[in-house]
Amino acid sequence: MALFDSLIGELEQRFGLGESARAFVADTIRYIVATDHGGLRGFIDLFKEAGLGHIAASWVTKVRESLPLTGAQLEGVLGSGLIDRLASRFSLPDSTARDALAYAVPKLVNLLTPAGYIQDSMEGEVASFLERSAAGVTPAAAAVGPIVAAVSPAAAAVSPAAVVKPAAATASPAVAAVSPAAAVVSPAAVVKPAAAAVSPAAMVKPAAAAVSPTAVVKPATAAVSPAAAATRPAVVAPVAAATPAVPAPPPPSTQARESRGMPVWGWLAALAWAGLLGYWAWHGPEQAQDALAVAAVQPQALPVPRLALSNDDGKVQYAGVVADEKSRATILDGLSSVFGAANCSGELELDPRVGPASWLADLGALLPRFRLPGADLLLEGNDIKVGGWLSDTERSKLLDAIKLQFGSGFSFGFLGDKTGEAVKTGADRTRAALAALRAGYGGADLVKALNLWVINFSTDSAEVPLDSLPLVTAAAQAILGAPPTVVIEIAGHTDNSGDPARNRALSEARAVSVREALVVVGVPAGRLKARGYGSDIPVASNETPAGRFRNRRIEFKTQQ
Repeated sequence: MALFDSLIGELEQRFGLGESARAFVADTIRYIVATDHGGLRGFIDLFKEAGLGHIAASWVTKVRESLPLTGAQLEGVLGSGLIDRLASRFSLPDSTARDALAYAVPKLVNLLTPAGYIQDSMEGEVASFLERSAAGVTPAAAAVGPIVAAVSPAAAAVSPAAVVKPAAATASPAVAAVSPAAAVVSPAAVVKPAAAAVSPAAMVKPAAAAVSPTAVVKPATAAVSPAAAATRPAVVAPVAAATPAVPAPPPPSTQARESRGMPVWGWLAALAWAGLLGYWAWHGPEQAQDALAVAAVQPQALPVPRLALSNDDGKVQYAGVVADEKSRATILDGLSSVFGAANCSGELELDPRVGPASWLADLGALLPRFRLPGADLLLEGNDIKVGGWLSDTERSKLLDAIKLQFGSGFSFGFLGDKTGEAVKTGADRTRAALAALRAGYGGADLVKALNLWVINFSTDSAEVPLDSLPLVTAAAQAILGAPPTVVIEIAGHTDNSGDPARNRALSEARAVSVREALVVVGVPAGRLKARGYGSDIPVASNETPAGRFRNRRIEFKTQQ
């Protein structure tokens, strides 16, 4: 059963969505992972900000059964915009759309986080489901696919039983076999995905293509029926007249040997032709011909202007490429005026092929926003992205301010998250270390593994973040596996930003939160102690964002 089939069936029956259930699910997934609220992670944060973090956490972590969501709770978090759009699109009462959405969201988040934590990219099955839904292709039709037959890298075969477009001329009954360097395409044989009857012979393997003896095509030749050629002679060129007698193809073993010896360009040509056939089958020969003509004259893409900036506590590194010396001087003068020439270093290349930088006119107003230590910024063509050693809140605020300044002519997004990468790497290392603990391990081995765990609390927050919850159960099991005399101290630490007394209180509150999370999943409270040390025991310099990130930590110690 496909990933979402069970949920689709439930929505069909429970809420009367019928055949609309599949599209309803696809639209909901697209909303959940949309970049305008920060993807799946940002979607979950919406519930945390509304005080429903414990409910959203249950959908992700698999520590406990997923908690349900009511329609009122959903509307309180997301508003009515999505509900209204779904109700309108699928002709549903608002109440039905709301309740169906509230029912679907917990299950979808659970399915989108199979590993128990939020991943940076969608699983292949999720992406495939969204692609099929966007194209309006049902699973049954997807078996045939927008490419009329199953096209292998070396050959494509179309059954003569395929239903053709009415406007097409009568097709030759021959099955077409395509070599890597050529494709047999008769406009009369173009089919729509929903009406394609594919014969078993169409399922062609690279090593042994099933070829009709009546239509074997040599590289650089294409056999087209006379009627089809008369209808649209310019679709495929050059055209070679079909010979009256064509020798039978070589045995499969010979074809296999030839396939193995095929040069790389042959495979690339085959894939290109397969894509053209798919486009042809989906859009019809007229649009395919237009696309082919456009591709033939499409100029090679030119490089776009690019500027990458990284702020390391006021020391700015820059790199990029612009068209001329005037553009470079404008950038360097802007950086110097905001950060000082002595604090800026890097290299800007000149390339006369690069177009004008659409962001250059507003750069002077943008740079003061970039004073945030640890921030990274990328301006590339009409794309603007932010990232670096920033919290999710800081990144979102910076990007929102940039959006207001630059307006609708640009696209906006996030760069790779250095903090998130560190958290993920730490989680992977911690899982591996806990799994590698040998029978009879003691407290020293246990805390060595636990101290690989990176728990990144939000600014001024003591709530254990969602991406750390999956490890809570694994850590608890490891603690329970140690001798019962081992008592663990959970120590909270901060960087030196802000008031020392407040930092000490915050560090202790964070340690207490980790202790409570472990107790919830079964660790006896008496085996865990919590204490906050504030900024008194740094492990790195507080002069850099990366150093401050390392100092904001939870440590585990043994108390025998």
